[in-house]
Amino acid sequence: MQYNESFEQAAEYIRQALPLMAKHAIPATPQHYTVWYEYVAGRNPALQESIEQAIHDPRQPLSADFSAALFEEHFRQAEMRLAESLRNEVRSRLAQILEQVSLSGDQAVHYGELLGRYEDSLAQDMSAEEFRGLLNEFIRETHTMQETNRALQDQLDQTRSELDEMREQLEQARMAASTDALTGLHNRMTLDEKLLEYTRRAQESGESLCLVMADIDHFKAFNDTHGHITGDRLLRLVAGILKENVKGQDIVARFGGEEFAILLPNTPLHGALAVAEHLRATVQQQRLRRKDTQEAIGSVTLSLGLARYQSGEPVHAFVERADTALYQAKHSGRNRVAVESQAPAA
Repeated sequence: MQYNESFEQAAEYIRQALPLMAKHAIPATPQHYTVWYEYVAGRNPALQESIEQAIHDPRQPLSADFSAALFEEHFRQAEMRLAESLRNEVRSRLAQILEQVSLSGDQAVHYGELLGRYEDSLAQDMSAEEFRGLLNEFIRETHTMQETNRALQDQLDQTRSELDEMREQLEQARMAASTDALTGLHNRMTLDEKLLEYTRRAQESGESLCLVMADIDHFKAFNDTHGHITGDRLLRLVAGILKENVKGQDIVARFGGEEFAILLPNTPLHGALAVAEHLRATVQQQRLRRKDTQEAIGSVTLSLGLARYQSGEPVHAFVERADTALYQAKHSGRNRVAVESQAPAA
């Protein structure tokens, strides 16, 4: 999905989408929001048709479950549909190569038989004229063999180029499906997948798994004062800091709005606390300026909540504990880290 709307047009789509979601009691999660933003933008005819039919069909309530099913059908499966299309292209290309290889093989058999005949002829006495005729035939057949092999090589070169292009298309589709468009971080869908994977692994291995929830302090006021474009720049700045200060299999994702999640596998609680404190301090050190005028607009701070996975607990409970810790940090003065139900750590 590529979004090229102006700020004004995007704001209008938001103004239309949010009331529709509220009307049908659909939570404003990134997945649901994607569905309804695309609907009001009018760029996905199949999605529009599905929603319009549901609006006029009392047997199909416009619920959060229905919205989630639309996301699954029209967005999560887009990569699968692309893969199927490319798979068919590869099958077609493979059939062409096999045909060319068969022709090349037949020509090689014929050429081998000719070489045997030439060898037998050369072992016998022949006139200069006969030798000249044999030599001309040898040259002609060799040229034909070269042309056949050249056609096969050209076919293989073209196929290799097309396969590289297909691989790039699949990679782009995978990235688009798993990445938050504004910040370049993992999106909520990818975070949900990694949470399932990492909690299952922690359950099996007994390794320590920690989750940090981070929220930009007073972001709404910042947005109202400096505008959404500057607000977006701030989101990208914080996202970059978070991404630069994790490593290995750590996962940084945009959870929604100005909230981020950092998943730290194989990390004890004290280690995760050190990471969270470092992130908080690094963000606090930033001095912000307007891009157009270089006017100083102050600094930004981050509140963070930290929880360690408890063996056997549901994923949503793990996330809720980290989110509760974030709430504690917010309501204890902001610009600090809180650990589960403990007192703020900074």
